[in-house]
Amino acid sequence: MYLFRIGKVTIVQAHGYCIAGGLELAMMADLVTGSTDCQFGHPGHRGMGVARNGMILPLVIGMRKAKELFYTGDSVDGVEAERLGLINYAWPEEELEARTVALADRIAITSSDFLAGLKAGVNRFYENMGLSAAVEGLTLLDAAVHQTDSAYEWRDRVEKDGLREAVAWRDGRYGDYGERAKDTE
Repeated sequence: MYLFRIGKVTIVQAHGYCIAGGLELAMMADLVTGSTDCQFGHPGHRGMGVARNGMILPLVIGMRKAKELFYTGDSVDGVEAERLGLINYAWPEEELEARTVALADRIAITSSDFLAGLKAGVNRFYENMGLSAAVEGLTLLDAAVHQTDSAYEWRDRVEKDGLREAVAWRDGRYGDYGERAKDTE
């Protein structure tokens, strides 16, 4: 929750894959920009645990789509992420940095002390909706789901076959992430 609570405005600029921990980090930032082809998702929900910070997704994009992404571990590209409200803007890769810096420069026109007050006000609204309590409670839930049969199976596969093969086993059934690249070769 550090990035969520820090008094400075934080902006994530994402390209490539913004998945798992990358998505959780992005969920704690104030603003998120991404390339149009960036992939946003959390494949770890496929039996590896519960994304504590990523679980604020229902507040960001709505319950139905959040459940779909959580239940499948699927990802969305930057264009869809912008449409859903997951990110503020999706721009072509070649424009991403310049446009993100321009956005930051526009925000920086306002004094940092006033921005800190604005951020605190908006954050308080979400805190009152239970954001922090949910994230903290999900830490306990994450610990519990790490004791399920599927979590033990995941750990056994990582130990026996290595991480790369375990990820291929996990995602191969869905035909995405690393497995998608193999299909096109």
